[in-house]
Amino acid sequence: MKKNARKYLIPVILACIMIVFPQDRLNAEEIDFRISTSRTKVTVGKIFSLSLIFEGTSNVPAPGVSPIEGFQVEYMGPSTRISIVNGRKTSSITHMYTLIPLRAGRLIIGPFSFNYGGNTYLSNTITVTVTGSPSDANAAAHPQVIYDETERMRDRIFLVVSPEKSEAYVNEIIPVYLKLYVNRVNIRDIQYPEFSQKGFLMSGFEKPYQRREVMDRIRYEVVEFKTFIYATQPGNFFLDSATVRCNVLVEKKRRRLGRFGGIFDDDLFDDVFGGYDILPFEAKSKKVPVTIMPLPKEARPGDFTGAVGRFDFTLEASPHKVKVGDPVTLTMRIKGDGNFSTVMCPEIDVGDKFKVYQPQVSQEPGAKIFEQILLPTEETVKEIPPVSFSFFDPKLERYRTVTSAVIPITVEKSEKGKEALLAGFQRFTAGKASEEELLGRDIVYIKPSPGKLRKRGKYIFKSAAFISMNTLGALFFVTLLVFYRRKERLEKDVRYARRLVAPKEARANLKKAKCFLEKGAPGEFYGALFKTLQGYFGGKFHLPTHGITITVIDEVLKPKGVKTEVLEKLKVLFEECDLVRYAVSTFDREKMEASLKKTSEIIDYFERTRL
Repeated sequence: MKKNARKYLIPVILACIMIVFPQDRLNAEEIDFRISTSRTKVTVGKIFSLSLIFEGTSNVPAPGVSPIEGFQVEYMGPSTRISIVNGRKTSSITHMYTLIPLRAGRLIIGPFSFNYGGNTYLSNTITVTVTGSPSDANAAAHPQVIYDETERMRDRIFLVVSPEKSEAYVNEIIPVYLKLYVNRVNIRDIQYPEFSQKGFLMSGFEKPYQRREVMDRIRYEVVEFKTFIYATQPGNFFLDSATVRCNVLVEKKRRRLGRFGGIFDDDLFDDVFGGYDILPFEAKSKKVPVTIMPLPKEARPGDFTGAVGRFDFTLEASPHKVKVGDPVTLTMRIKGDGNFSTVMCPEIDVGDKFKVYQPQVSQEPGAKIFEQILLPTEETVKEIPPVSFSFFDPKLERYRTVTSAVIPITVEKSEKGKEALLAGFQRFTAGKASEEELLGRDIVYIKPSPGKLRKRGKYIFKSAAFISMNTLGALFFVTLLVFYRRKERLEKDVRYARRLVAPKEARANLKKAKCFLEKGAPGEFYGALFKTLQGYFGGKFHLPTHGITITVIDEVLKPKGVKTEVLEKLKVLFEECDLVRYAVSTFDREKMEASLKKTSEIIDYFERTRL
């Protein structure tokens, strides 16, 4: 019976592995490359956006888009998206461009070819219908007129780099503030600064802080980024220019006055940005001089390893009573304000009375902790000697040494004497047998006959416990198989995964909008509603979330037979969001409650309707 069971056991295990972990799951997820535009019908000189979407990765660099016939092209920046659905991580990156049509006609965008990871990817094509008159084409033939608008904003949007100190020592932490000043300009999509410095090591940026500041009697909205740097060598340096990229909202009616012979555009609310165009803007700071001084050589302690700052040092030992070979844990905690990257574990001089192991290092805000194991090797040990830690204090401009007190311990003789086990390993002497080894204990004699055979107890395969265990095992295997098949579909079918999570994300965003309603913040409230609509329809119909506009919604929903009154409500809701988010408009609480109710009704309609 055992022989037959072994015969079928290995094939069954292999079959289970192949079912639960199919071969195609080992293959890397392929990248889906496609393009989309915010509109397919546009007039000459009217800005719209082009998105190059890479699904399945978030590391694709900005592709070099070749000149597109009939368009002026400008790169806006990347937008990444990472989501986790049922434990499966998906990512995508979208590179956005602004396009300005230079002539009328049916213009074709794409296909674009892109090489990445040794593979070549080819996008789809999009046909854009451009309408306009010759005078419009002449005006659009000089697109620099549009971008001169951003040049005139240089005195109202600028970046300032402010290190907390202009003189510091080697390894001394220097807090650096990067402040983006904005005066009476609408901006969005602010990216983290690009601020790489040669000769300095830098930490990541903290969460930006927003406040107001008055400079030269002008009030600015300030977005402040904070980071920390320190130099690794002395000298006179310049902090290179930092760069912050963002998008500027330019009002169409002001920019187009005189171009079309009138003030108002005929499609004021025809896209997601209402009466505004988006122009990329790049703010650069000036270079800032910084002097880095060397650490003094005079009075430098012998145990100094490069720590710079103001620190406290404590030493603890546990337990205080052990036997020979038992571990004693030393906990060395260094707290304070300074550069913890240069803080090393203090050296312990215990001679040959302890066996010392490598320390384990952990770090928490404002502290670095070293845990080191000591094993006493003889019972004559009475104490753990003092340990010192030296550092340079830049405020006092001198070295300081903190020394711990002597820690008394009691070490008793081991019960096994010299044969005590250290760290769980048995003592072994090469070439000699263990004293406890007995001659012949590893010999098993061959029996000439099996002896008398008789039945012993009941057959196990007939017992209720055996049947129950096998039934439970089969049910568990079926459950596991269903779970992995569903997980496999979520991994392979991105459309299904997005559609599944869309209503959950919409409900979460509606809760945030309700909180802003209670706080009486219309701007944040309608921003949350707009994010709810973008995320829901993007996931529901597998569209790029950032490109969701009422025009795109119309193109997708009208062919599906959605009711006209629902589309009208949706259009009005988009316009309300745009009015509050990008124009000077205010809505009372009653209007905000109506908008929230309208959004919930629209989402409920699409959840109940099978499209």
